[in-house]
Amino acid sequence: MLKRANRLHLERDIARVRTKGSSRRGQLFNLRYLRVEEGQISRVAFVVSKKISKKAVERNKVARWSREVIQKLLPSFKVSVDLVLSAQQPFVKYSFLGCEQEIEKLFKDAGLIQNG
Repeated sequence: MLKRANRLHLERDIARVRTKGSSRRGQLFNLRYLRVEEGQISRVAFVVSKKISKKAVERNKVARWSREVIQKLLPSFKVSVDLVLSAQQPFVKYSFLGCEQEIEKLFKDAGLIQNG
């Protein structure tokens, strides 16, 4: 489980990241991120709309997979950021490994973690 301190849950914080932040788009996810002051904790919000799936079970699975990957990658972040990770496609044909590779690639492209 993602620590409470690493959760971005206030609507105004999410809106700030969406308006002022940078973005990267992948096949499965849209990543929005905003660098925050050094020394602050990186925080993450997940958005999985009903456009992805009408079934809550499938939406929850996407969020769980994403949380697990983020939890593993958070210690390797080079900078402190607020992130909003939005699912863009149904995950029916994707595996956990595909989700993990996509998120890692987005973070590398954004310069949030080291390449390699």
